[in-house]
Amino acid sequence: MPNKHIKFIEYKSKTILFTDFSKHKRDQIFIIMDEVKKIVRTKPEKSVLALTNVFETEYDKDVIKTMHEFVSHNEPYVKASALIGLNSYYQIIFKGILTLTGREINTFDDEQEALEWLVKQ
Repeated sequence: MPNKHIKFIEYKSKTILFTDFSKHKRDQIFIIMDEVKKIVRTKPEKSVLALTNVFETEYDKDVIKTMHEFVSHNEPYVKASALIGLNSYYQIIFKGILTLTGREINTFDDEQEALEWLVKQ
């Protein structure tokens, strides 16, 4: 994987796709999303466990629109998805994206809690 912000990690005998958007600017976010889409679509349907870090990520209307498309694109391939680092303001926006896409993505305060939830899915 050429992008250092995307990696597969092993946790309790499960493989988890970890994507790190933390502290990234909008242009880099688009690049990371494109790379994740390429990776995810090579996986069997409903097979991917995904953990995404969005701590202090830069958002604007284009990022939010593209995030909506990103979440929709990945839906067929993702078995379970967890998100960490979302502040309360963006949790409201994110819930709107989930409503529009019909996706269920759980948010967590820390990575360990998210990983524990993912391996139980």
